[in-house]
Amino acid sequence: MFFNIILPFCIAFLEDKEPEIIKFLNAIFSHHLPLSENSITKKFKSIIGKSSYAELNTSTKTYFGIHFYIKEKG
Repeated sequence: MFFNIILPFCIAFLEDKEPEIIKFLNAIFSHHLPLSENSITKKFKSIIGKSSYAELNTSTKTYFGIHFYIKEKG
């Protein structure tokens, strides 16, 4: 729940108010391990292959990037 709802909300809410906190939150987002697999990440893994997926999906940031990619791709 923290990464799905609270973290993005805090980043958006504090964007112009607390630059040091934003740097910290962005660092967490960029370096924290990815969340659990779901149907979207499994679909992406089937498109690019298991080994490429393991190399790519290394953080929460890339995890959400995968979701965005699949959503935009349709």
